[in-house]
Amino acid sequence: MKVSLVIPALNEERQLPILLNSIFSCRDLEIEVIVVDGKSEDGTIRVIDEARGRAPKNVTIKSLVSDKRNVSYQRNMGAEAAKNEIIIFLDADTAIHPDNLRRLVELFGAGKYSAASCRFEPLEKDWRAAAYYRILYFFHKTMEKISPYAVGSCIITRKETINRCGGFDPTIRINEDANFVSKARKCGKFKIFNIPVKVSSRRFKQHGYFRMGMQYVWIFLKRTVFGEIRDDKIKYEFGKYE
Repeated sequence: MKVSLVIPALNEERQLPILLNSIFSCRDLEIEVIVVDGKSEDGTIRVIDEARGRAPKNVTIKSLVSDKRNVSYQRNMGAEAAKNEIIIFLDADTAIHPDNLRRLVELFGAGKYSAASCRFEPLEKDWRAAAYYRILYFFHKTMEKISPYAVGSCIITRKETINRCGGFDPTIRINEDANFVSKARKCGKFKIFNIPVKVSSRRFKQHGYFRMGMQYVWIFLKRTVFGEIRDDKIKYEFGKYE
């Protein structure tokens, strides 16, 4: 089985090695890793070069440099360069167990879905983050057949689907991931798999759980009532987390 993993990155020298090491543990897939860097100011490129030198035979690593610091633009750039039909978008602050990566690819391929996501668990030991991700999974499963919702930490799709729906919209500042799966759903089936991907809770630790929780609720309500968010009124930074 073959899969392309597209990882947008910006100043991720600390988190990216954790993700790459988890990918290297998977020996059951032929994996193409494409890291699209937004001109990082730290050692992200050095991390990619170092990882390329120790990658197992079943993993190839490509690095692209984007002229725009825009997560949607970077995802689209990586998808265009991908050589495999099945593409998984992963955030740089995630990690995935090799068995879970294989199962995601197997289930997605067998189900003939146009797009899918999964449930999440905190990368660090944090009961508050664990509770949040349980609630998020319940929300995603509830919305699965009503109005598909997903977060960019892990989205699985096909190159054909991306071409048909136009990929991620770079003009949307927040919830561009939900917009993408909504468009992809029109091309075929959508699924939230009960397979975990680990995500760092660093955003919650930096801004506080209550504040971030209320912000996510407000973002959902604003998008539902007024449509896609394209202004800068809600601060949502990219590449600013330790």
